[in-house]
Amino acid sequence: MQWAFKLLVAVQALATVVGKGIDANHYGLDTLPSRYLVQFPGEPGSASGIEASKKFYTQLQTLRVPYTITHNYTTLLNAAALTIDGQYIDSLGSLTNAKGTYALRTASVDDDAVGPTEHLTRPPMPMISHNYTGVDRAHSELKLTGQGIKVGILDTGIDLTHPAFGNCFKTAGCPIQYGYDFVGDDFNGTNTPKPGPKPIDNCTPHGTHVAGVVAGNHGVFKGVAPKATLGIYRIMGCEQLTSTEVVLQALEMAYTDGMQVINMSFGVPSGWSLWAEDLAVSALMAKGVYVVAGAGNDGDNTLWAISSPATGELSLAVGAAEIPEYYSLYLNVTANGTTTILSRSDQQRYLPAVNFLNVPVIRGFGASGSDDDDLACEELAVPAKGAVVVVRRGVCDMQTKASFVQKAGGILMIVYNNSTSPLGTPAYDSDTMTLPSFSVENEAGTTLINLLRTGQNATMSVDTSMRVCKNSAVGQPSWYSSWGPAPEGYIKPDLLAPGTNIYSTVPVNMGSYNLLTGTSMATPYVAGAIALMLESNRRGSQQQLLNSFVNTATLLYSSPGVPYSPAQQGNGLINVYNALTATTSMDRFINIATGYLTNMDKNFHKTIELTNHGNTPVTYNFEFLSSAAYSAFTKDKEAAIPPRPAKKYLDSFFHQKKMSANPGSSILNSVAIDPRAFDADQRMVVGGFINVYPAKGTVGVNLTIPFLGYAFEPENVPMLASSYNDIPLPCMSRRSTSEIIPKSGVFTMVGDDFPVIIYRLQAPVARVRVRITKASDPSHIHAAVTENFFSYLSKAMPSGQPYITYAWDGRGYHYNTPSKIIDLPNGSYHLLLSFYMTMNVTNPNTYTSPVITIKRPKKNV
Repeated sequence: MQWAFKLLVAVQALATVVGKGIDANHYGLDTLPSRYLVQFPGEPGSASGIEASKKFYTQLQTLRVPYTITHNYTTLLNAAALTIDGQYIDSLGSLTNAKGTYALRTASVDDDAVGPTEHLTRPPMPMISHNYTGVDRAHSELKLTGQGIKVGILDTGIDLTHPAFGNCFKTAGCPIQYGYDFVGDDFNGTNTPKPGPKPIDNCTPHGTHVAGVVAGNHGVFKGVAPKATLGIYRIMGCEQLTSTEVVLQALEMAYTDGMQVINMSFGVPSGWSLWAEDLAVSALMAKGVYVVAGAGNDGDNTLWAISSPATGELSLAVGAAEIPEYYSLYLNVTANGTTTILSRSDQQRYLPAVNFLNVPVIRGFGASGSDDDDLACEELAVPAKGAVVVVRRGVCDMQTKASFVQKAGGILMIVYNNSTSPLGTPAYDSDTMTLPSFSVENEAGTTLINLLRTGQNATMSVDTSMRVCKNSAVGQPSWYSSWGPAPEGYIKPDLLAPGTNIYSTVPVNMGSYNLLTGTSMATPYVAGAIALMLESNRRGSQQQLLNSFVNTATLLYSSPGVPYSPAQQGNGLINVYNALTATTSMDRFINIATGYLTNMDKNFHKTIELTNHGNTPVTYNFEFLSSAAYSAFTKDKEAAIPPRPAKKYLDSFFHQKKMSANPGSSILNSVAIDPRAFDADQRMVVGGFINVYPAKGTVGVNLTIPFLGYAFEPENVPMLASSYNDIPLPCMSRRSTSEIIPKSGVFTMVGDDFPVIIYRLQAPVARVRVRITKASDPSHIHAAVTENFFSYLSKAMPSGQPYITYAWDGRGYHYNTPSKIIDLPNGSYHLLLSFYMTMNVTNPNTYTSPVITIKRPKKNV
């Protein structure tokens, strides 16, 4: 009995996608078949830890389980990476000398992090974001640069010839004093790595860009901590993919090299804090290392989309926020004697960079010529030879639009957005299209169309330069930034940093500088800020210093007086100067990590501690700001994308609304939060912020603590989707033909003649149990499959796995004998798949399969 995870696009396509044999891929498309990390009891490198691992291997040999050790870990975890065939997983999960068994995964940077690729040499320019995060004041007033602080970056490597990093490696005075290439150019997350001594990356912009945000230093371009010492650990090749095994190796080396801050701008969406990578992060944090991880670029995938390893309870998970200005590629549109500047997207990377001056610009009207007939979904009815053609998004695909514009003689297509949802570079087939295209977002599109409606003989100029543009989305979490919380309920992200159109270093052969967008860019911003904090020698424990960043962040508001949910913004946009200079501190967050709020609870009580580290008394006012509440589900119990908002808010009251603290002392206040406005069947994630602000006459900064909780019980979460792509779910199919079997099926269990259960997860699942009943006695459990082993699964992601398939080979075990797996006798059975949102759920979501009749040929009985 083994798990297989495949991307299934339609019922009729199942046969061709599933393939032959039973795949031993137990957790998802990101997992590596038959590859596991086994953690042993005892401290890493200790005598007891070594003894525990020996006993584990002895048990495997006694059970005659074949295995291969691919890597041992003895620094952060007492563990080993193993290759073990999937048919032995039940035996593996039952061994007493295994502290935990975890699937090895592939991780990647997100596609949204890829930006303009015209390989034109660009000059160093100042980082605009410093003006809006307090980094400029940290540099100019506090004279902080990150000098002497070691920052490790796990990424695609770096261009060692770049002038922003001294064109050097490990030489005296060089900013890059540590580093290693764990993988080589050709590594794709699954093949054999080819390590090398230098972490060189000349095939992707990502790692060099991230390093520039942390510590680039070239003329007017200054990263957040421009004099920090860097350790560059290349864990991804040119395909920007890595694996758990490589990540753990790099984390061990970074710790051994003495890195004080570690940046991880990659991940696996909808992760758990109990995945192997997160366990290593927790070990690092316990050893005093600060680990900063990207929240991920799945902001359009509703709640519980945070990437691992940002899901760890102690790691600092960073999302992205929009600031007032950014650099952008742009268009100049001249109409009625006036030139208007509009921000634009990049173009297709496989075409030469566009450079036009005063070219005619028209709308791509069809035959009707009506104002709303500019879709270019049919042959254009207007002359377009030598012109820029503006068309509206929608109805038909980009390739269709581009083909008609190209046929009409257009030299450039501009696609304007017909909605406020994001629109990237227009995508179409590079083999047939030679027409370059840009897009402009909704606001710029409206301006452009108005100019063309009223202007005569409008012209457009386009070049490859950049300029500072106003950001119409200012004050919002970035649309692509992943929502939390972590599946266990931890508030994630912790805070936000600038991530959109960030101008930073790229390899010299890619132009030296360029724009990239994503939480990959926001994360190193925070890593650099922590380097400034450590350089400042500010007193406090690790958690107190992290708290100062969270407490002093700037809240973002969805409407007047109503902040965005902590599940979307954490505690807001980082304010580095306030974090460095605040003389008071509070707790980092309030959340229900292992429990749930319900309408049966009158109040949730929390004690707040505020400490005055300054030299003068302080007086603060206390207030509670309820944020918008959201559900990941529609009222019909289907996944809600975007999340479904509520029109209700939490109520609260404080023990005291104003309190004073003397220098060097702490004060305690308590808050009661009342969730009774929310019914459990609404399945709302509720939250808000405790805002503490200086009383009149008191010098200080605003401090906030986010609050997050579930106003429902985990038993009420509809974890299983009822359908997808018109396929009713969950359902059973025959592996050999992929036919859907609604009531009963007879299977020989030979070759591909197996039953396959297909389902889709709408929420992360802590545990899956597979049990077996006889069809004649469905209320009595007859045997079990993977009774406790399959745990911590991600929810379905549109860019990942829409379905999970479980293929059963007719084997199982009776209780208390998981190492003795047998072929069940011929007969009729049901499979019971039970899904637990948390390990302590008593009433899980359970699916009962149609009748499965095993009818093995006599020679195999």
